[in-house]
Amino acid sequence: MAKLMDDPLCEHCRVADICEPATQVDHVDAIEKGGAAFPPLDGLASLCAGCHSRKTNLVDKPGAGKTLKRVIKGCDASGNPFGGW
Repeated sequence: MAKLMDDPLCEHCRVADICEPATQVDHVDAIEKGGAAFPPLDGLASLCAGCHSRKTNLVDKPGAGKTLKRVIKGCDASGNPFGGW
């Protein structure tokens, strides 16, 4: 709860200039992959449900790649879709 109060907007959406309320807190380093169960606030990320699901499926689940590939929603000023990360 402290993380959402400290950072109430989705951190991944903000990268794409999208203002989306964060509703979930994500462990930057998943517990299952050796991350701390109770990390400091900078070890957590405030995310919307969609971004949290994408990050979990792309990074945290067993068998997911070791490199974070960020999916950025939206398009640029010319209308071209953003590429992934």
